[in-house]
Amino acid sequence: MNPEVMVMDKPTADLDPKNRRKLIHLIHALERTTIIVSHDLDFIWDTCERVCIMNKGRLTADGSAKEILQNRELLEANNLELPLRLQPQ
Repeated sequence: MNPEVMVMDKPTADLDPKNRRKLIHLIHALERTTIIVSHDLDFIWDTCERVCIMNKGRLTADGSAKEILQNRELLEANNLELPLRLQPQ
């Protein structure tokens, strides 16, 4: 199969770190549109250029992954937290 669009729902669930890295490399190698549904915001940071946030069935944000994932107020308003890499140690 050679789909134009690939959809992944929580692709990092139950993956160990080594296979998580393999999946990130695989996604970067794909030459197609990929839609990923996930609460793993570090994975989203590593794999996505664009992010849409949904809350209670409504689209609440749509834009650059880096801009949205660095916006603490926006994330917290949607019951999310900053990616771990951006949280203070």
